[in-house]
Amino acid sequence: MKVSPSQAAISSYRDYWGTRVTAFDMQMPHEYLEVLATTTVEVHRVERAPAEGDIVSWQTMSAPETLDQFSDWIPQSRLSGPGDEVLAIIPASSRTGAPMGRPWPSSNGCAVR
Repeated sequence: MKVSPSQAAISSYRDYWGTRVTAFDMQMPHEYLEVLATTTVEVHRVERAPAEGDIVSWQTMSAPETLDQFSDWIPQSRLSGPGDEVLAIIPASSRTGAPMGRPWPSSNGCAVR
């Protein structure tokens, strides 16, 4: 990250989830502020068949205990909501007993069927 004017104090750290965060603070009067941030994202996708013990049912996913345990990650915001394509398939895929083409991986490594 580059910040101009160069008097800005820049700090970097890893947050609760291990994400690298860079922050800056400008305490001096200034007429302009320019922030240039660049990043490289590497994605490695590996298709794997989940073990039977890793498969979670829709009933388990919607249970109050599950919602309570993962409440920090469940709520959607305007910035994190699913797109129209995903919203269109939710009604059919979340019905109890609805056939799923393949398990849906969750963030904890388990799969939802």
